[in-house]
Amino acid sequence: MPVLNGRKVYDNLRAVNPHLCLRVVFITGDMVNEQMRGFLEQEKRPCLAKPFTFDEVRDAIKTVLAAA
Repeated sequence: MPVLNGRKVYDNLRAVNPHLCLRVVFITGDMVNEQMRGFLEQEKRPCLAKPFTFDEVRDAIKTVLAAA
């Protein structure tokens, strides 16, 4: 994304409506970045690493719907 990355979008969402953060599923191709891994572990949100399967998407959606 040219202006905001996913973390910044998430932080903005958390500031405006924290409850909606329970519905966030992250998608990343950068699982080797220690800072990003630490952030994802801290937030305990589902994360799909590229490439991912349809089954993984379905499972992530089920997870966020169950938490909401």
